[in-house]
Amino acid sequence: MKKTILTLGALALVALLGYFFLPSADKQQTMLITEVSEEEHTQQQSAAQGHKKPAKNYVPEPFPEQTLDSELCENLKDLFNQHHFQNRQQLELLAARALKQGHSLDDISLALWAAGMDARALIYWHNGTAALQASLKQRTAIKRYIQKNIPANPQTEVEMAKARAMASFIERLDELPMQMQQDKRLPSSFPMDYLYRNTLAQQGLEELIIGNVPAYELAQKVKDLIYEVDTTLVNDPQLTPLKLSFTALLMLGKTEAAAILSEQYPLAFRNDFMFISDMQQVVLEHIEAFGSTLTDADALSRLIQGTQLGSKRYYYHRQGQLAIERAPSTLSQLGIHIDIHPLTELPRDNASTALTFATPAALDAQQQAQLEACSARNTWFEEREKPIEQWQEFADSAFVARVIESPEFDYCQSHNDKEMELFINDSAARLMSLAQHKPLPELMRLELDDLNLPPLSEQQKTAMGLFISSMAVLDNKLTEQEIVNKLSNAGLAPSIEADQVLAQFAGSNELTLWLKSFSHIPEQAAFELANAVAAKGHIAQYKLLEPYLGGAHGERLDPLYFVLKNYSLERYLPPESKTERPVSYRRFLEYLRDNGAEIQPHHLRLMMKNRFEQPEIYQHLITLLPELAVNNSDGYSPSAANSKTS
Repeated sequence: MKKTILTLGALALVALLGYFFLPSADKQQTMLITEVSEEEHTQQQSAAQGHKKPAKNYVPEPFPEQTLDSELCENLKDLFNQHHFQNRQQLELLAARALKQGHSLDDISLALWAAGMDARALIYWHNGTAALQASLKQRTAIKRYIQKNIPANPQTEVEMAKARAMASFIERLDELPMQMQQDKRLPSSFPMDYLYRNTLAQQGLEELIIGNVPAYELAQKVKDLIYEVDTTLVNDPQLTPLKLSFTALLMLGKTEAAAILSEQYPLAFRNDFMFISDMQQVVLEHIEAFGSTLTDADALSRLIQGTQLGSKRYYYHRQGQLAIERAPSTLSQLGIHIDIHPLTELPRDNASTALTFATPAALDAQQQAQLEACSARNTWFEEREKPIEQWQEFADSAFVARVIESPEFDYCQSHNDKEMELFINDSAARLMSLAQHKPLPELMRLELDDLNLPPLSEQQKTAMGLFISSMAVLDNKLTEQEIVNKLSNAGLAPSIEADQVLAQFAGSNELTLWLKSFSHIPEQAAFELANAVAAKGHIAQYKLLEPYLGGAHGERLDPLYFVLKNYSLERYLPPESKTERPVSYRRFLEYLRDNGAEIQPHHLRLMMKNRFEQPEIYQHLITLLPELAVNNSDGYSPSAANSKTS
C-alpha cells in the first residue's frame, strides 16, 4: 500500500516512510535480567527510598540446569509446528465450507478466533477472502479491464512480459468459479493492486502533489486517472483502483483531497466488516505521520466520516501497529472519536456467533509436558524480561534491588525509543506542514530561505535537519558540504547536544555527514552515539566518534554490549581489503577486542542468554573473544553464589 509514488516523488516518499513510520521499539523498553553479582548490590538511591511499593513479591526461580535431550526437544518442536500448520489448514477448510453454506465473513472469523487461530493469520485470511469474494463477483468486469490493457502487438521484452502476465490473470479468473466449488481451502486473492500499478500511469498525479496544487484539482486528477475503469470496480471496496491514489495523497499530507475522494466515492470506502480496511489503515497511518500538524478538524472529520472509521467498533492486529494505537488520542484532541481495538481484546469465547469449529490439540498431554520442559530455559529468561514499570511494582528484596541498580535498568530508564521515534515523526511532519506551499524539488535542493521557521528547540531542529538531510542525500544533487551550509544558513543544522535524536539515525548516511561536520563532540554525547551505531554494526561511524570517547566504560552499557546484543552472522565476509565495509558486526567486535574492551557482568548476562537461545552465535562469539564464555554455574542463577564478576 505504501510503495505507490514513482519518479521524483519516490525520493520523498522513501524519506517520509523511513522516518514517519519508524519501527516500534517496545523491545527497547523491556529489560533482560538474569542475575547481578553481589558486588553490584548496593543501597537504593535516596530518591527511591520513599517509594511505596505494593505487597507484590518477586520470587526468582533457580536456573533449570537439567533439560530433556536436545534431539527429543527438536522432534517435539517439529511435531508441534507440523500439527499447528495442519490445524490451521483444517480451520481454513472448515471456513471455506462455512462460506459456501452462506455464513458471513465476520461470523466465520469469530468462529476461527474461538477455535484458536492467531490474530495475524485470522486477519490475513479475512481480508484475502473478502478480496476473493469480490473478484469472483466482479469477474466479468475485471476480465474486460484486463483484455482492454493487454498490449496489442508487444514488441519489447517488457511489453511481452506484460502481455504474458495479463493472459495468466485471465486464466486465473476463468478457473476461479471451479476452484471455489472444490472442497478445499480457498485460492489466493486476485492481485488487483498489481494490475492497477501496471495499467494506471500516476505520474501526472504525483507531479500535482509535489507542486502543491489545490485539493479539488488533485481530486479531479484522480477522477481522470480512473475514468476508463469500470464503475463496478471503482465502487468495490476490495477492488477499487482508488487505493493507490488515496494512499499517495495521504502519505504526502493531502488530507483535504483525500476527504473529497471519500465523499465522491462513498461505496468504494465502505467497510461493513469487523476489521479495519486498507483505506482506514492508510488514514490511521496518515494521522500518526502528521499528528501534531493536523489542525484542520473539519477536513479530518470528513475523512473519518468518509472512510467510516467513526461508524462502529473495528478490530486490528496489534503487532507493529504503533500508528493505529496512537491515532485515537490524536483525534480526540480535535474532538473526533473512533472506536478501534486490538483483536486480542476480543475474548475468544465471546459467543457472538453460533458457528463453531472444533480442532484437535497439537500435542497430547505427555508431549505438551515434555515440550514445556524443553522450553524451561527460555521460560526462565522470559520471566526476567519485564518493562521497568513492572520491576518497580515488586516489593523490596535483595534480587529486585540488584535488578533496579543494574546498568540494564539504568539504560532502559533513561531511554524511551518509542517516545523519541514519535517525537521525530512529529517534527518531520511539522516541517512538511511549514513547507506545504513549497514544491518538493525545492525542498530536496534545500531551498529554505523563505521557510519562516517558528522558535524551535535544539531537539526539533535536529530532527528536522536530519530528516530533510535524508531527502537531500537521496536526491544526490548537492555535495555534503553544500547540505551542511544550506541547513546551517536555514537554522536547521543538527545539534550534537540532541544526542538521543541523533542516535535514532544511527547507521544512516545523513548521520555520517553531520558527524564529520562537528568540530567537537562532548564525551557523553559521543558515548550515547557510539552505543547507537554499535547496535547497527556501523564501525565506520564508530571510528568518527572514537576520538571523543573517554577511557573505561565501567558498569554502563557500552558499545561492546550493543554489538553483542544485535550480533548477526556474516556468511560471506570478504577478505580484508583497503576499502573496509562500513557495517560489520564481526569486524566491529574484533576492533573492540583488539583495542582492549573490558568484559563486564552485563556482557556475560547477555552471553548466557545467547548460549541457550542462539547457540550458533554464542559459539562464534566465544571463538572471537574466549573471555565471553559462560557456564551454568558462573553465578548467573539466583541459587548460586553471587561472587563472580567476570
